[in-house]
Order: sequence, then C-alpha cells, then structure tokens
Amino acid sequence: MKLRTKERGVALLVATVCLVSMLGLALGLFYTSMADRQESIVNQALTQAIAVAEGATEKAEKELLEAAANYNPIPTGGTFTVNGLSADYTIEPVGDVITGKSLEGVKTVEQQYIITSTAEVNNMHKQVQKLVNVSSIPLFQFAIFYNDDLEILPGPSLDINGPIHTNGDMYVGAGSTLKINTDYVRAVGRMYRRRKDTDEPTSGGVEFKVWGINRFEKMVEKKLFKPESVSGFDSDFLGYDADGDGTFDGRHDYPSWTIGALDLWNGAVRTAEHGAKEIAAPDIATIKRFVETETGSGGDYTYDAASGEYVAVAPGMGDYEKGFYHERANVVIIDGVVYKNGEVFDSWPDVTGDGYPDSPISESTFYDAREETYVTVTNVDMGILAEAGAWPDNGLLYAARTDASVEQPNGIRITNAATLVGPLTIATENPLYTLGDFNRDHPNSPKRPAAIMTDAFNVLSDRWDDSKLPGERPPDANPTYINAAIMTGAHPTEDGAYNGGFENLPRFHERWNGSPANILGSFVHGWHSEIAMGKWAYGDDRYTALSRDWDYDRDFDDPGFLPPFTPKVTYIKRVVWVSR
Repeated sequence: MKLRTKERGVALLVATVCLVSMLGLALGLFYTSMADRQESIVNQALTQAIAVAEGATEKAEKELLEAAANYNPIPTGGTFTVNGLSADYTIEPVGDVITGKSLEGVKTVEQQYIITSTAEVNNMHKQVQKLVNVSSIPLFQFAIFYNDDLEILPGPSLDINGPIHTNGDMYVGAGSTLKINTDYVRAVGRMYRRRKDTDEPTSGGVEFKVWGINRFEKMVEKKLFKPESVSGFDSDFLGYDADGDGTFDGRHDYPSWTIGALDLWNGAVRTAEHGAKEIAAPDIATIKRFVETETGSGGDYTYDAASGEYVAVAPGMGDYEKGFYHERANVVIIDGVVYKNGEVFDSWPDVTGDGYPDSPISESTFYDAREETYVTVTNVDMGILAEAGAWPDNGLLYAARTDASVEQPNGIRITNAATLVGPLTIATENPLYTLGDFNRDHPNSPKRPAAIMTDAFNVLSDRWDDSKLPGERPPDANPTYINAAIMTGAHPTEDGAYNGGFENLPRFHERWNGSPANILGSFVHGWHSEIAMGKWAYGDDRYTALSRDWDYDRDFDDPGFLPPFTPKVTYIKRVVWVSR
C-alpha cells in the first residue's frame, strides 16, 4: 500500500510538472503571439504611414508642376487623404532661380523646392522629404523658333543674331547674303540649300558662324559640285570626290553633310543627321478665347449657335472653358468693352483737356491688301489705358473681336505704345496690328519685357493713315522700332506658292524702299493662321522690300526680363528622397 501511495505521489508530481510546463509553454506561445501581433500592427502602421506620406509628396509634386506650368501661385502646402488616413505636406523654395544650359545648348530656368510630408497612423509617425528641381524651357530664348518647316530666303541681305531652332526642315538661301551669327542652329528634320516651293537650288551667300570662335564659313552652293550635288552642301549631299581617288580628303574634296557640317561649323549647325532633338511647343488653344473641354470634364460655358456667342452656365455643365490667356488676363477687351478683374472699366481721363473723357478704345476700317478686303479693327491706345489705371496688374492683356472670320478678318490694333509703363504681354486669337513704334528703348523710358501673341502679326509704321484704296500703291513707310517677342501664325508653303518665309513672318503693308523695320526680341511660329488667310505676295499694292534689322534680345537670357506668361515647357525632376 505504501508503495502504491508513493507511486501515486510521483505520478501526481509528474502530472503537476507537465501541467506547469504546458502552462508555461502556452503562456510563452501567448506572449510570443501577442508580441508578433503587436509587431505586425506596428509594421502595418509604419507601412501605411509611409504610403500616405509618399502619396502626399506625389500630390505636392503634381500641384507644384501644374502651378509652375500655368503661372499660378506656387502652393505652400496642404493635406492628402486616402482610405481615411491623412498626411500634411509643405512646399518651400530652396535658393535662387538658376539659369543653365543643356549639352544641346538650350537654356533652362530652374528653381529647387523641398517637399515635406508627415503622417501619423496608430501613433506611428513617418516623415518623407523630397528635393525637386522644377525646370522650364522658355520659348523666348531663340531668335527664331518654328514648330514647322523654317524657310529663310530674303531678297536683301539679312543678318540673324541669336539661336535658331525648327522642329521641321530648314530651307536657306538669299538674293544677296544671309549671315547667321549664333552657336546654335538646330533643324530636327533636314537642312536644304534650295526652295521648298519649287525645289530649285538657291543662290546668294549663306554663312554660318563656327562654334566658339568669331569666324564664318559658307554653305557652298550647287555650282561648285557639278552633277554630284542636288542643291549644294546640305542634307542631300553625299560627298564630292574631286580627284576621283575614292576618298574625300583631297584638296578640293568635300565630305558628306553628316561629317562635313560638324567639321565646317564645329557643331554649331546640327540636323537630324546629327541627332538634333525636338522641343515641344505650346498648343494653339492657348491663345483662343474659348476651347472645348476634355471628354468627361464639363466646362462653364456653352456655345449658342443662334447668337454665335459663348454663354456662361453652371460649372461642369458646359462644353467650353476660357482659353489659357483669356482666363488669366487681368485686363480683357472684347468688342471694345474693357474689363479689369472681371468688371467693366470705363473711367477715362481727359487727356486732351477739352473737358470730356478720352476713351482708349476706338474703331477703324481700312483696306488690307494682303487679305484683299477692308478690315475693321479695335484700336487700343496703350497710353490712355495706362493713364486711366487700366494697365493689367499681372502684365497680361487679352483682346478680341467676336466678328472676326476668314471672310472678314477683323482684328486688334495697338496704338500709342512706343512707351510701356510696365511689362506687357498682349494675346489675341485675331490678327493684330501695331501702329508706329512699340516699346522703343529710350533713356527716359527704357523698354519693358513684352510679347505679342496673335493669329497674324502686322506692322504699320507711323506714316500709315488708313487711306489706302484697293489697287493703289502703298504709302511710304517710316523707320519703325519694335522691342517684343512675337508669337504668331503663318501659312504653309505649298507647291509653287511660297509663304513668304521667316523674312515675312511679320506682315508688311507699305513701301519701305529699304527703310528699316527694327525688331528686337524673339520670333516664334507655333501654328498656322486661322483667321488671316491672305497669301503672301510681293509688290503691286502689297508692300516693297525693307531693311530687316532683326535680332534676339539678349535681355531675355535673364529670367527676370522674360515677358509675362512667356510660353514654356515645364518639367519636374526628383533630386533627393529621404524617409525617416
């Protein structure tokens, strides 16, 4: 019996030990499970916090890019929320605006920003910081920028100083001499020493500057190469073996365009054969008064076919919205009515001293020989506009006539604008005329950053008086000075019909007889004209040759001197990313 009692005691002890062990194991597993669960919760919270914080920086990047591209105020911060979780973010500029150049020679304007976002999920904090570069390529950094084929075929001698870029082909020639003084000539297509309209080789002297030095080398014409050349030394040229030895290193030999152009101008002149890259241009819709909204995003205007006008509707219920420049202009002039900050402005000064207010707005009709019809224009006197306090505070003036059409190419005429009281960009979907000097540089009234964006740009000297009749000889012009970037339309050259080329991108209407038209700024052709459709022609009742003293305005190299709302290509690049 005692033995059995001892056995039972041992068994009980063993059972107790096992029970305690199992309980300990269970508790261990329980605490391990609890720890794992807590770690999982913490990890999940950290993962969510990181995701929300990163989402906030992505939102900030998008807002920053949109604001910079559209000339809106740069946001300073905000909140990003997804699935009930939120993160706050801030956007701060770092340092000064920097101007630099890419390897291709294109100028970029850069500003750095630091984006900081902070998220908290289940008491877990996470901060993400990004240092980003917002870079833009202003289009007004070129003497000439074409989004289409560029043709330069002047009769009188023409010197061009400043960078030249075309996203198409380039055709060059001259009646006398064409001299291009820049280290940057780019044709994304090809370059030809012939006419586009007839394929005939061009004569005259064509010279390009050699990169990095003050020396010019000729673009040799066809006659030196005999049958081996189609039109001379250009993209079609495959080489000239003068001595017939099978090489191109003889005294009178010429290598192919691909090799020879690089050797001759040391890389200043490049085409598709040399990897010239396209630069995107802004959409023509930006100068239109109204544009159709994208599919699925309703606008706040609808078009009334009966009246031919755009009518305001509830936001999101329309098919149209104001165009880029129309929407952002501080002063808008539509059919002779002036609006400032959206309100009618009609408080005009007594400039003449006769006791009556003098409006800056008037209307005139005159004969435009290129359009072969009488046109009616809204005259805008910039001097009176300034004196009245109706100068655009943000430097952007939008003007339009709603009665302009291809059949009746009415437009806007800018007068009394030799002196500008501040930076100014004028945009219109109509043809635009300047009468007399525009933004002339003078010691007592220095030039301002200025630009004109229009369907077709027309130059009238101060001698023009609206009296010209159809078929009548044009009036004689006076020397004219214009300091502005010009962004305008033109017509494409068609077989046998030259569009006038770059030398007639500004349209002329007088007998210049060698008198100078001095234009300092930038020439941008970004679209085809849609209103002023008259074809280019020389002589008769149109115009006669002028002295073109046209140059790039080097002041545009300073970002602070670019005209208000300069068209630009904007992009953002992440420099540094930190999570903590």
